[in-house]
Amino acid sequence: MDSFPNTNSFSKKNISTNDKQDLLTLINQTNAKLTLHPNDTLSDSQMLFLDHMLSINQIEQRPVSRLDYSITQNNFRQKILEVKSYIVKEIGGRPPFYKVRGVELPGDQSRITIKPTGVDTSQLERLLLNCKNQPPMLHDIRFMMDSDLHEKLLNKRITPNKNNSCIVLTDELIPNPHPFVNFKLLAYPEHIQLIVGCSRKPLFYSTAGISDLVFTMGRYVELLRSFVDDAFSIPQVSRWRCKGYHFNKDGTLQISGQNFEYYFEDFQGCMIRIYTKHFSKNDTRLRVEKTVGVNKTIEEMTTEALA
Repeated sequence: MDSFPNTNSFSKKNISTNDKQDLLTLINQTNAKLTLHPNDTLSDSQMLFLDHMLSINQIEQRPVSRLDYSITQNNFRQKILEVKSYIVKEIGGRPPFYKVRGVELPGDQSRITIKPTGVDTSQLERLLLNCKNQPPMLHDIRFMMDSDLHEKLLNKRITPNKNNSCIVLTDELIPNPHPFVNFKLLAYPEHIQLIVGCSRKPLFYSTAGISDLVFTMGRYVELLRSFVDDAFSIPQVSRWRCKGYHFNKDGTLQISGQNFEYYFEDFQGCMIRIYTKHFSKNDTRLRVEKTVGVNKTIEEMTTEALA
């Protein structure tokens, strides 16, 4: 199944009874509060929509937005309404993010809301001012590109996920080309996604930082080709499309005491996260972070960084 379904695939692709039962069972396993049955009234289109959301929630450990589906905003909104009993809005904003009800994502248990009434915010204001004066950075960067890599991995007898045909390659198979960057590759039948994790040492949002990113990803592709040991198609790194990233500023002041995590929407409807970040055993500082959904090439990101 294509990881980025389009409107036609929702209407034309059929799900067998066994596939539908497998998905319902999988959702049941993640959520004891739902009571689902093989004869549930979900259509094939709705099942595909949920299946895609569930696979991203579980494999990529993140919520989904409209940018994860190649459908219009109106169609996405309609699908959300149709399956609202089975999903949860994880993050409000523009765009909002969703997960299948009952799925646990990183940070779910530690998330709290700071109530402004009756709370001394002077220390937080000082920490935020300190962050404001720091350079902007990027981490958890996600790319997507067309490729026939999936076929080559099947030839190596690597078993795909039975629900969405995804093959996951982590650093256990492909060594990381950089000590502070880790890669997670998701290979689907017609495209691949690459997640670049560098949360402990984010990349500077500048032409130099993006150039370092391009160089590191080029080294990763070389290691990937060596692992596959067969020719496969993949665009030049500069043509990869970035689907999203976390834009952050890290403070320099040390923090002690109880950890916290605070979510809210800014005036543009974007999700902002303020939290204590542990960089090492004795290094805890404040991070201000915005989740950004985009659809840009690295060339376009470089041009934007120059503006």
